[in-house]
Amino acid sequence: MHGIEPLPSRGGTITVELVNRLHDDADGSTHDPGRPYDRANEPAKMDTPASLLAAYAELWNRHDLTGLERMYAVPTTTLRPDGSLHVLTNDAAIRDFYAGALRGYEAEGYATCALIDVATSPAGGRAALAQGTWVMRRPDGSEIRRWRQTYSLALSSDGWRIFASIVHAPD
Repeated sequence: MHGIEPLPSRGGTITVELVNRLHDDADGSTHDPGRPYDRANEPAKMDTPASLLAAYAELWNRHDLTGLERMYAVPTTTLRPDGSLHVLTNDAAIRDFYAGALRGYEAEGYATCALIDVATSPAGGRAALAQGTWVMRRPDGSEIRRWRQTYSLALSSDGWRIFASIVHAPD
């Protein structure tokens, strides 16, 4: 369990085990057993929180779900503006969740996006918080909408990874 202690919850105890890229052993022994481990298929090392977010925005612009999946630690969570909390416990769940988000964005006319006004702050030696504004655009460059998002990031042997995100509800 990598020294992670059980967390109390209203209905008993939830044990959180951070695996895969967050606690990646040199031999790959903690990778997702459902997917062959191959470092050649991993994204470029993300040396700073800002470099992770820049690469993340580029992957959205390429509509690259496999690349997006690899930006996340497993498990990961996302809190949506409607208050729903999604706990994504494996690579397939991450890919499926963001495939659904991409379909929804495309239904709105999405072609590209930009993450602007990014601010990061350290949260100890192996964690950071990042916040920015997403701007979604149509093929003609006109703006569809904007939203703020906050990310909790963790440093792994392969660089920074997202382990939680909050999509801000409108004010």
